[in-house]
Amino acid sequence: MKSVAIYNCILTTGGRGHTRIVMNTLIEEANQCIHSTERIYGTDVEYSNYQDVGEFTPDNLDRPGFQRMLNDIKSHKIDIVVMVVLTKLSNKIDIILDFYKVCKEYGVDLIISTDGKKVMDVLDKALEKRN
Repeated sequence: MKSVAIYNCILTTGGRGHTRIVMNTLIEEANQCIHSTERIYGTDVEYSNYQDVGEFTPDNLDRPGFQRMLNDIKSHKIDIVVMVVLTKLSNKIDIILDFYKVCKEYGVDLIISTDGKKVMDVLDKALEKRN
């Protein structure tokens, strides 16, 4: 059985009714990740949610959910990380590439629900150019 980490980071801005919107978004995006994962790997998977809800900048990975996921990757508890879009991690390419290097080092697949495994091919090429 594969162990799948669903990662999500949602920026909160507050306001009335915002909590319901955040919760609905988390549920909807987790369902998208589950469908994508099962399309690629089948149903013999086990899911864990890692989420950060707050005011995080794209270059700040000092997020509780992300750090917990990173520790679990390094402890070999995760086989696959799935996100709805890569910008849930960051919009900074260096940060994305650094995270992807960790995934590769620990044998973890990185899946984007809209693209599946294609993102790994793109990031592999970016890492080659970087080195």
